[in-house]
Amino acid sequence: MEAADLRPGITVQGPKWPEPVEIKKVETSGEYVNIIGATTISNQHVDQLLRLEELSQVSIVVLDDQVR
Repeated sequence: MEAADLRPGITVQGPKWPEPVEIKKVETSGEYVNIIGATTISNQHVDQLLRLEELSQVSIVVLDDQVR
């Protein structure tokens, strides 16, 4: 996954979070990307700074109610 693939409204999952995260805001700075959002089940706030190479462990989740 590339930083450009991340945008508000999509849901992602990865080893940094115990459940999928709906992205509210994405900020890229140098070798880092900051993902701000909320988990989809427990609605916990997420403010996670990832190195760009860590994005290889993140995937987009397609939910049944999202347009494909």
